[in-house]
Amino acid sequence: MAFKGARVQLTGAGYNVNDTTNTAIEWAAAEYEHGGDFWVLAASPDRITIPDGCDGYYRIRAYITWQADADGYRRLRVYRNTGTLLAETTRDAEAGIVTTRVTATVYMEAGDYFWVQVYHSAGNVLALEDTGPKCAFSCDLIAEV
Repeated sequence: MAFKGARVQLTGAGYNVNDTTNTAIEWAAAEYEHGGDFWVLAASPDRITIPDGCDGYYRIRAYITWQADADGYRRLRVYRNTGTLLAETTRDAEAGIVTTRVTATVYMEAGDYFWVQVYHSAGNVLALEDTGPKCAFSCDLIAEV
């Protein structure tokens, strides 16, 4: 089986998340994309879509690193299509940088898509640590059907 999948990430500076607001992440660049057009910046920067001919079981991973702020909590969710929750984690804030991570394995068909939503309750706008793999989202085919 040839490798199929994609990993997208934030790049540059200034990705801010407002307090107590569910925010879908719009990714900036693909670190890798093999086996089809899983991610298209111009059309759907907030999602990874399963291309034709790529049905199967996927391992989904999302990583979000938040700027330091000791107040509130941080939440990371991954959804399928229009709102089926696949994975979620909530973590209390700390004085330093906080990283939230989720992993899930799920069956997907052509046209299905994944997207990431974040939320925090710090009481102010928080920036994401958006260079390299500190904020990334991936789906990798682990079994074709």
